[in-house]
Amino acid sequence: MVKRQHYISQGILKSFCNGSGGLYESMVFEKRLYGTSPLNAMCESYTYEHEDIAENRIENDFADLEGAIIPKIDALIGKVGAFDNGNGTISEIKEQMFNLLPSMLIFYYRSNALLQEYSMGDKKFRIPLMLKKILNDKYIFRLAKLIVENYSFCIIKAESAFLISDQYISTAALKIKSVFVDISNRHIGLKDTIILIPLSKDYYVAFWHSSDAKMFGKDSVNRLDKERTFRMNRAIINNSYTKCVGPDEAQLQNMSREWSHQSPTQIFIGHTEKSSSGFTKKKEIFYSRNDEEAFDVLTNHTTMRHFFEATGNDRCPCRDGKLFKNCHMKYVKIARPFYEQFGTTSYIGDITIDGTPNHELPIDSWGPMSRRYQI
Repeated sequence: MVKRQHYISQGILKSFCNGSGGLYESMVFEKRLYGTSPLNAMCESYTYEHEDIAENRIENDFADLEGAIIPKIDALIGKVGAFDNGNGTISEIKEQMFNLLPSMLIFYYRSNALLQEYSMGDKKFRIPLMLKKILNDKYIFRLAKLIVENYSFCIIKAESAFLISDQYISTAALKIKSVFVDISNRHIGLKDTIILIPLSKDYYVAFWHSSDAKMFGKDSVNRLDKERTFRMNRAIINNSYTKCVGPDEAQLQNMSREWSHQSPTQIFIGHTEKSSSGFTKKKEIFYSRNDEEAFDVLTNHTTMRHFFEATGNDRCPCRDGKLFKNCHMKYVKIARPFYEQFGTTSYIGDITIDGTPNHELPIDSWGPMSRRYQI
């Protein structure tokens, strides 16, 4: 009999419960919200089943991993709370967090959001693509090392409560870098990116790279006010593909209005009449609304040229009747450097945090899916 299979561990979800021990779950696409529990949230019946793998085999292996890791995450949460109250050291927290990071990356790659991305071409490939990532120890440890050695570290504390997305780890771009074929502006390993790792409804770990030195205090607990908690939760819920969970019904209802539908994009490249290839790219998520609007201008192919040719007193090309200077001009100013970059050759090392081509791998580079287009 196939077990109920959680793509976000119950052991993680329990740290997001309210005082009554319950949760609220939002089906973000359907705009449906309901009360639930860690047992019934973030799960499906056949999440990890595959015709070539024994029934419940993957779920059982994940259960073994959770049995070893969740108590360590709970201990870390305890240390963070103690440090926030003046006891312990940040170096202890960092050491424990760094040791847990490879396992947390496995939790990320097994998440529902990543499974949705793997399934874009054909659902039968999603388990093989997941296993290809999480069984590659060299890749997982290299990615963890890249984060530890090149991103700033801190703890962020919510003014009210944090949400948790069905992607587990959430990422957002802090700045537009360009438009890429197979990666997004929020890929782990890129400059001007924030990585949010959930601990509890009260605390997240934040790894970030930013030219804004005031974004967070490094190696400390940063208490976010209401507005900054909202911005973090907005980034978190937009990392969700189907579900998002939180402890408070009204808060989750409010944040669900901030979720915007955006499927991963697929790009098809025909090389010859008998062969082709392609890429599936994560959806773009920006921490700043201004960057989000600017990227929309940059990728709106029907009006893009008109935006970049407009002057302040022209009617805005978006056709809402406003003058350009009172409408989209501020977003065009943000996007212009990247618009002028189109058609030029740029080395990926210019945007990666360590100056090398190392970064989170694209979703799949299509792999076996490209065979569907071979004649």
